[in-house]
Amino acid sequence: MLPRMLTYLLIGALIVAAVAVSVPQYLSYLLIAFAAIFVIVLGALAFIYGKRAILMFKELKKQ
Repeated sequence: MLPRMLTYLLIGALIVAAVAVSVPQYLSYLLIAFAAIFVIVLGALAFIYGKRAILMFKELKKQ
């Protein structure tokens, strides 16, 4: 899990560096896109874990 996360972070850093060097005027748009993706992923994770927690509480009530 840790090597996968480090790989993703390295790829993201390389993309940001490549954009910053080649077309710096688009760097702010890239950061906004990364922020939007981050918020979407956090929302999806919150939904999934919230759903799991509700299912766990329902199972506890049945027992």
